[in-house]
Amino acid sequence: HATVRLKKAYQSFEAKIKSKAASLTADVVIARAGTLKGGGCGDVTSEEFSTGTGTAKFGLADAFYKEGNQDIVNWRMLYDIQACGVSLEKGDTVAGPGFTGVFAATSESASAGDTSRIAMAAAMVYALREEKGGYDFSVASTDSRVPPSELEWGLLFSKL
Repeated sequence: HATVRLKKAYQSFEAKIKSKAASLTADVVIARAGTLKGGGCGDVTSEEFSTGTGTAKFGLADAFYKEGNQDIVNWRMLYDIQACGVSLEKGDTVAGPGFTGVFAATSESASAGDTSRIAMAAAMVYALREEKGGYDFSVASTDSRVPPSELEWGLLFSKL
């Protein structure tokens, strides 16, 4: 079966990376994503963001949300606002969207199998900041209007 062969190919590739890293006495961090959704880290054109005053807006600058095909509701913007939370689990655990993928594509909330691009990038950065290393984890998005704080990231990694 093609899926089984593909999975074995990934596992073989990961084993080679781990072996090479071990020969160099280096740590390996494998961060796994579900279906990548969402945009960037913030509206860097906003005065609050650039001056550090007030509450910075999460998500992309408004101009980015006007690009491409538009629906009556801007699902991409709503997702970036609503799905700032993060869940980390050891191993390859983020399920694919399956038959619900068509509904998840236009959902403003985090759906099973979703990984926000913001959450994935942040998880990789925080993994590299950890002293321990050797992580193999999955990143899933959860409903929250605020991303994890530095303290919360530390707690997420302490459970891996």
